[in-house]
Order: sequence, then C-alpha cells, then structure tokens
Amino acid sequence: MVEVSILLPVYNGESTIARTLHSLIHQTYKDIEIIVVDDGSTDQTKKIVQDMNDARIRYFYKENGGIASTRNYAISKATGTYISFIDADDYMELDTIASLVKKAKEDDSDMVVCEYRFVYEAHQQDMQSYDFKPISLKEDSSLLYRIMPQFWNKLIKRECFMQLDTRFPEGLVFEDLYLFACMIPWVRKVSKLNKVLINYVQLEGSIMSNARNIKPTIYDFSKVCYAIYQYYQSHHLMQYSLELETLFVLNARELVDAIFKNKMLAKEDKIKVITDLLSVVNQYYPKWYRNKAYRSVYRKGMLYNYKRYIIDYLLTCNIRFVVTHIVK
Repeated sequence: MVEVSILLPVYNGESTIARTLHSLIHQTYKDIEIIVVDDGSTDQTKKIVQDMNDARIRYFYKENGGIASTRNYAISKATGTYISFIDADDYMELDTIASLVKKAKEDDSDMVVCEYRFVYEAHQQDMQSYDFKPISLKEDSSLLYRIMPQFWNKLIKRECFMQLDTRFPEGLVFEDLYLFACMIPWVRKVSKLNKVLINYVQLEGSIMSNARNIKPTIYDFSKVCYAIYQYYQSHHLMQYSLELETLFVLNARELVDAIFKNKMLAKEDKIKVITDLLSVVNQYYPKWYRNKAYRSVYRKGMLYNYKRYIIDYLLTCNIRFVVTHIVK
C-alpha cells in the first residue's frame, strides 16, 4: 500500500494530460500511485499515458459515464492512506503532495485544504480562501459553507471515503458540492495550508459559459440540493440546518453571477433561469434572504451592491416577481 493515491479522471485529454502527468511523476514526494481512469476517450489519451513509462501510473479504461462515475471508479481502485484528485487539464506544484502530507501528519488531520491558482491564457491569479485552525464541523459549523467544496485542492484520508455510505452522484453537475456536504460532518479534523499548490486552468467552453448547458445545470442544482437535504435528514444532521441554508444560498448566488455574466444567453432566458433558481432555494428555505451567515460572508456593502445590480437588471425586463424575492 502506498501513502497517497492521486486520482486522475480523463476524457479526450490528449492536449493537456501530458503536462498534468509530468507534474505528478515529478512530485518531490515519491510514495504515490497515479490512478488514471479513462472515461472512454477516442483520442490519443491512452498512448500519452502509457508513453510516460512510470510504474506508479495505473491506467484503467471504462465506457463513457461522466466525471462522477469516473471518480467513483478511481476511488474503488485506490490503495493509498490518502487520496488526492486532479483534473486532466490542471497541474500541481512539484511539492504539492509533500506539503499536504506533512500538514496532515503535523495536525493529525483527515483532510487538508490548500490554496490554488487560476491559470488563464494571458495571466494567472493566486486565490485566497477562508483560513482556519485544525478543527471539526462540530467545533466550527461554518466550515460547511466556508470551505470550497471542490475536491481538487484537498488531501483526504481514504478512510473518509470508505466509511461514507454515498459517492459522487452520477449524471449530475455539482457532484463535488454533494459529496463534500455529505462527507464534512464525519471528518474528524480539517486543516488549512496557506500555500498555493494547485494550478486550476480556465478553459473556454465551461458549463456555465455555454448557453445550452445553463438550464440543465440549474435543474441539476435543484436535484443536488434535494439530495443533500435528504441526506442530512436521514442521517440526523439537521442541527446544521442554518449552515445548510447558507451553503445553498451561497452556491445559488454564484450561479446567478455566472448567469448574468453569460453573454450568449438572452435576457428573457436569464430571468427564467434565475426565477427557477430562486424557487429551488425558496422550496427549502423561504426566508433565505434573512440569513445572517450569508450577510457576514458578503459584507453589507457588497450585498447591497449585488442586490442593486440584480434589481437594476430585472427592472429593465419588468420582472417584478423575482425582484420581490430578492429585496424582501
């Protein structure tokens, strides 16, 4: 058994996977296995992986089933004490695994969260996220919504996955949001490493930049919210109801922001999608706009400006219903 399993799902990644793999095989921390799960690629992905000629790479091919099914398959093949994820177009700093393992052992933590960098075609941007001392959700319930739910900037004990009675939901967007929300209540201790270790490459044609994908994305958000809510009810976790509300509202806010920025979507379609999105949140938390935690994350001035931005836009479209829900 190795110390760290790095899980790399890929689909038609011939243009980027070589850089990703180079960043993995040259890690300063050597006790790793690199599990590449090919989700039915039809390009040269397999050849590129095999040409790396590194015994630590374990290549698996499966029929196309989407990112969630590919990750779930990879988890089933992992043997390491810890698990780390990376996408086929991103890459790690060479000391990523060494730094994360060191932090996990120093703090005796089950999960370590690191900083990351957005990599654009013309520039890069280092990101800073919520800072916290080694702690559990029971000690700081705000971790549920303050930690970014994506798995690619985390090192997690494999035991956390093995003890969990659920996996990434297949066929849905927001699979990270679902599994993180289900996992975090059971994580014994989480640590934060204030060091940029992941390079997250921003590509054109993402889900929220494609007009055809936005409506199905909103409906997937509804399904994931429902699934998380059901999980918390069935596992007697509703003491985190307020934090769950905040998680839903913050993610809905990010979606609204992405919808407004989308230049390919007509005004009328934007309003329809936003109305649908608000109805999802209202279904579970009809008084979300009074959520104090939401207001603490987005300072009063920022919240006001954000509302003003939405209101001005909606008024130009004469959509009174949505405005009423935002300003209550």
